[in-house]
This record gives sequence, C-alpha cells and structure tokens, in this order.
Amino acid sequence: MFWLFPKKSPAKRERQIFKIGVENYKKGKDFEDYIEKVYRLLLILETNTDEEPVVISRNVKLLRNGYTDEIDILYEFVKARVRHRVAIECKKHSSPIAINQIRDFHAKISKSQNITGVFISNSGFQSGAKSYASEHDIILMTTDDLPNFFNLVGSRLKQIFLPNEHIIGEPFYVLMEHNNGELTGTYHIVSFEKTPKVIMLFLSKKLANEFITRNKEFDLTPRSLKKESYDYIILLAKKINVKFQLILMYDDSKRENCHSLCIEPEDLKREFYE
Repeated sequence: MFWLFPKKSPAKRERQIFKIGVENYKKGKDFEDYIEKVYRLLLILETNTDEEPVVISRNVKLLRNGYTDEIDILYEFVKARVRHRVAIECKKHSSPIAINQIRDFHAKISKSQNITGVFISNSGFQSGAKSYASEHDIILMTTDDLPNFFNLVGSRLKQIFLPNEHIIGEPFYVLMEHNNGELTGTYHIVSFEKTPKVIMLFLSKKLANEFITRNKEFDLTPRSLKKESYDYIILLAKKINVKFQLILMYDDSKRENCHSLCIEPEDLKREFYE
C-alpha cells in the first residue's frame, strides 16, 4: 500500500494571521510583494519542521511553444515523493478581472506538468472569468481568501489525487482504500502473476466492482482517473517501481481468472495520455 495523505489529519495548530494593509500596495509589482509576504507568513505557520522545504521563486520563466511566459510567483513542494508546483498570478485592478486574463494565465501553465494555477485579485472576478476558471481547474482568490490559501489549494490537489465517485473514467478506473466512504489516500497495490507490484486499471466501473466482490475486499472502492490525474499516478508508479495491470475482462469459466495486460508507466502515458 502507498499513502498519499495520512488517514487522520493532524489537529490544526492555533495561529494568528497578521494583517498587512493591501491599500498600502498601490502598484502591480507592490501587490505581488504583498502576496509573497502574506504567503511566506502562512508558510512559516503551516509547515512542519520535518517536511521538505518549500521553494518560492519570483518572476519565473516558462517555455511554451517556443515562447517564454512569466509567472509572478511559483512555489514547489514534494508530496508522496513527487514534486508539485503552484503558479500564482497577482493582479491589482480597480475593476473585476475579465475572462481574457484568466484565459491568458491558463495558456501559460497548460503545457506544464504537475502544476496548479492560482489567480489572486484585489477586485474580484467577472462571471465569465469564474466560469472559465472552474472549467479549467484554476483557483480564483481575493485578498480576503489568503488566510485560507493552503485549504483552498489543498482541496484542489485532493480533487486530482483522490478522484471522487462522480467522475467518469478517461478511460480507466483504479481501486483505492476507503473508510466509511472517505478515501484514505491509499492506492491499492498488489502482486499480480509474475509482477510483484502493480496498480490495477479497469476498463469499467463494473469490472472494478466485480473484482471487489470476488475477492471480498470491501474496504476498496473504484475511482476513475481524469486525464489530469495521469501525470501524478505515472510519476508515482515510476518513483516506487510499480507497473500497471490493465484488467480487460473476466473469464466466466474460471471465476478467479481475468484477461489482463501488464504495461510500464511510460507506455501507459504514451498510449493513453499523450
């Protein structure tokens, strides 16, 4: 078994958030400084001493289709032995942010792997911008949301790492442990024939549920993998030296047998994701 998130979250530590007056930051560059200062304060309060340090960078260059784009703030951290990045765009405007600015930000980060986009504005967002951000999994925040920064970003990451029961497989389903319906964060890893460690991928939810029933492993539940989740699970498999087993169908004449195919992480990415 492999843990992504602990079964029980540690108790929230009491803390005081120091307010920094946003009105004192008149220009866009000053607003970026304000966001970074608040973020660094939150980071000090939230980070455990035994965690790997988070790297914060300013004005980061990202290469896209031969052109260079700039990200205001980028922070990187390691979770489950995989490095993740959060790109933060900061805008100080007198009016709500329009859809074109969210679209431009999405274009900057869309070609990068393991990156979550956060757009922070002091003036809010127009309805079209909110709809576009929701469709493309970009987190929108105002300065009032900053004390909840980690909760909002964490919820977004969990949507990727811990798929919910309503998502339709694209095209696979994976088995995860649950406790009274709540995912524990554990992908089900088993030995399969001659392969010591595999993550099983099912072509349908019905096949996944049939496996659970036949093997009486009712602490498991099927979850579908959205395309955006593949980067993570492929990197995870490579890190812990796990292969994938594609479960195609069961042999009714031999109730315990199934037709399957073993596939390497890179092959899975090339054949079904790229």
